[in-house]
Amino acid sequence: MKTGWTVGGGGEWRVAPRWTIKAEYLFVNLGDVSVTAIAGRTDLPGETPSRYTASFREDFHVARIGANYQF
Repeated sequence: MKTGWTVGGGGEWRVAPRWTIKAEYLFVNLGDVSVTAIAGRTDLPGETPSRYTASFREDFHVARIGANYQF
């Protein structure tokens, strides 16, 4: 489970007596992530494993469109 923040907006418009269309955009940010991996053989005498670190932002965009029929 991750925590973060979201910001966005959208709207809905009537296009006929019983029909509406809608659009929405969201930006989601779940913070920064850092991952460290160790590679190399450690079963040989004097062998030192290599260490790799990668850092990245965990965010994404959501776009939605839709249509509604009202009974």
